Amino acid sequence: MVSLFGEDDTDKRNHNMALAGFLAGTHALRILAERGIATPDDIITSNAGIIALIDMIPAGQLAPGTRDKVVEMLENIVAEARRNCTAPGERP
Repeated sequence: MVSLFGEDDTDKRNHNMALAGFLAGTHALRILAERGIATPDDIITSNAGIIALIDMIPAGQLAPGTRDKVVEMLENIVAEARRNCTAPGERP
């Protein structure tokens, strides 16, 4: 596997900042889904953007199985939105 980032301190910082941003964003989606604020369609739209960005990462620069794990995590957030959505007409 080739790292998207190099090995110097600046590259490691950039990697950590990118990971922190990704995790913060997905955590925010989970909170919105768990509180019933976001509809399943809202989460699906957000997830599509996340997956599209992941798919732009060149082959070999993600550990094997990473994309599948991320997609599974995002699908779980959609399920939370379906369970908790309070918008009219949005409950399954």
